[in-house]
Amino acid sequence: MAGSIHRRQRAVAWWCWGASLVLLAVAVYGAILTPFAVAREVWLLSTSGYGALAALGLSLAVTPLSRLARFARRPWPVATATAWRRALGITAAGLAAVHGAVALVTYLQGQWRTVGDWPYLRAGAVALLLLLLLLLTSFPRWVARLRVKLWKPLHRLAYVAAFFVFQHLLLAPFAGERLVLGLFAALVAVELLRFLPYRAAASMAD
Repeated sequence: MAGSIHRRQRAVAWWCWGASLVLLAVAVYGAILTPFAVAREVWLLSTSGYGALAALGLSLAVTPLSRLARFARRPWPVATATAWRRALGITAAGLAAVHGAVALVTYLQGQWRTVGDWPYLRAGAVALLLLLLLLLTSFPRWVARLRVKLWKPLHRLAYVAAFFVFQHLLLAPFAGERLVLGLFAALVAVELLRFLPYRAAASMAD
């Protein structure tokens, strides 16, 4: 049983990380084809940033969707939901780190101190730090080594990270406001599934 769960977790992780590598390959390929430096930087930042947002949003959506599936009498195995949530969270942190590194190397030109001068950069930095903290505590060995006892409350910081991500996007000069608000509304709608009554969910399933 434990071996089956481990194989399932590993398969899910490879799916998520493989998709992130494909995304980064597309980002690099698109950047190579882009003749102008500014457009190239914007493309790399947008691809990695929205990829991180998508992974984080899907990670937060796993639990509500799994509850909806249970209400519809098609429950997901707990191990499957946990594996997807963890793998997507790790993917979000990895892509966010790439996004931050690209920003630091390109238009920030290594001047990391200027992050504090702009609200959207501060929000992005806070979100990145939170995601890296959650990444560190996503591995059992590190949790044991750091003696983390309140693991579940700690990982609720993912919602705080999502808040700062959306703040970062709303204030960023190259992000589309309507798109960002639409994504935020979609995530809120999915999260409301946590409170969906059984009868309503059952009628939806019918």
